[in-house]
Amino acid sequence: MKRLPLILIAGVAALTLTACAPTLEPSPPAAPAPTESQTADPMPTETPSLPAQPEPTEDPTPPSAPGSASDYTPPGTTLQFGATGTFPWAPIGGDLTAVQITPLEVVTGSQADFEVFDEKTRAQLSNMTPYYLMIEAKADPSLAYVSISSSYIKLFDQDGDRISPMIIFGGGLDSCKEENVPKDGSTFKTCIPFYGTSAQTPAGARWDADYDEGKYSSFGGNPVDWKI
Repeated sequence: MKRLPLILIAGVAALTLTACAPTLEPSPPAAPAPTESQTADPMPTETPSLPAQPEPTEDPTPPSAPGSASDYTPPGTTLQFGATGTFPWAPIGGDLTAVQITPLEVVTGSQADFEVFDEKTRAQLSNMTPYYLMIEAKADPSLAYVSISSSYIKLFDQDGDRISPMIIFGGGLDSCKEENVPKDGSTFKTCIPFYGTSAQTPAGARWDADYDEGKYSSFGGNPVDWKI
């Protein structure tokens, strides 16, 4: 904040003297000057009052964890696209915790989105269409970093087949930016890129992760689907 200069203004007290008209009566003798002992006591000064102290405020309630094992969406459940599911999840090398996932929409990209890749990669994707799965997530507020990727949530087509995930190293697509959970544990939105053939139409998303003894894995478990 810019500080304004402090300007002090010194006031000058003006003393006005008035002359008295002479009279016929002799003037009384001048009163002797007061001695030190006769000096009047100084005027009492008031004690300045202290400014009122602000009342202490309570700390804001910290964000809560998204759930526990009893809140997990049962394996094999089919949800409407846009509904929220709660699942077991763990960061690399961390303990099992809960994460809430809400798929928001699937955005269809274009070939122009592949211009960030080299010529060889663009040639391999020449007949493919990019699809971007937009999700909202919430994780335990004690975690400083959470990444929800195609390792956990998939995109499937009208026949129930997986649409291929787009694994990108050393950068990403401007049209599909990945975000990570802030440290305060609030919800965050992120984008997961996929690509499919012209014959594939996205029909839903699937939580397919090998946590909690593989209960949600497509290999021996029962994933949770969101159908569009």
